[in-house]
Amino acid sequence: MMKIEMIFSVAIAALAVGCTTLQSPAPDTLIAHRGHVSLSKTSPTPPENSLLAFQDAVDSGFGFECDILYTKDNHVFTMHDGCFRRCFGIDSERYDKMSWDYVSKLVPIDRSGVRHPETRVALFEEVCALAREGRWIFVELKTDPKIVPLVRDILRRQTNANPRNLAFITFHEDTLKAVKQALPEYKAMLLLYSRKAWPHKKVQSEAERAPFTAEECLAKLRACGADGLDFHYDGTIAEQGPAFVKAIREAGYEFHYWTIDRPSDARQAFANGALSVTTNHPKDILEAGKE
Repeated sequence: MMKIEMIFSVAIAALAVGCTTLQSPAPDTLIAHRGHVSLSKTSPTPPENSLLAFQDAVDSGFGFECDILYTKDNHVFTMHDGCFRRCFGIDSERYDKMSWDYVSKLVPIDRSGVRHPETRVALFEEVCALAREGRWIFVELKTDPKIVPLVRDILRRQTNANPRNLAFITFHEDTLKAVKQALPEYKAMLLLYSRKAWPHKKVQSEAERAPFTAEECLAKLRACGADGLDFHYDGTIAEQGPAFVKAIREAGYEFHYWTIDRPSDARQAFANGALSVTTNHPKDILEAGKE
């Protein structure tokens, strides 16, 4: 049994007897968010979703998460935002109006404001080349279903990434359905925020900010054919603790958390029964787990 499954089994066994002992994270259960191994807002670090960041995550022994978009000439590349202001400091049209020749020459900026001409965004082909057995790449599909056949064709042209080391995550239920139709052998997890509305979203009533229940999450998973849930962690919502995770798992779905940066939260996430934690600080969380 893989270590990731062993950790889950131990966590569920603890829940069954009412034990609240926190579980220690392991390298193969920590996913480097956008490639971040140790994010800093005050000193230079590899820019998010860059080749340098992904290579750093792999060299450090972690899996990683990346976000992918497509250019107007159908190249699939790694970037989180739909425009280029935050990550590159430039104004331009949205991602699908730009060519790969243009995007590939952009110089990324890290969170401390330092430019990094030594690296660039990655093509999805280059992401696949970094896949390693025993750890995961979580690929977030940021767009409509148009990206799915592009991703499928790339996967078919390579042999390194496979259903054992690469999985898809997305907030878009229609895109998830398209993944399961085109690539049924690959896992696809639905991303959900812990509440029904994001903090910055204008709402008509406070009910829209209510936490998701396990039953509501399960209904969404069934509707789109997902293999699991990748869920926003909010430790202040008591009803989304161990019983919540257990309900998702017992219904036959995987359960993962994003994005957790405090070691204490990561330990609690695994104690709740999560299979993995996506984090900007996998090194710090791993070291704290050894103490």
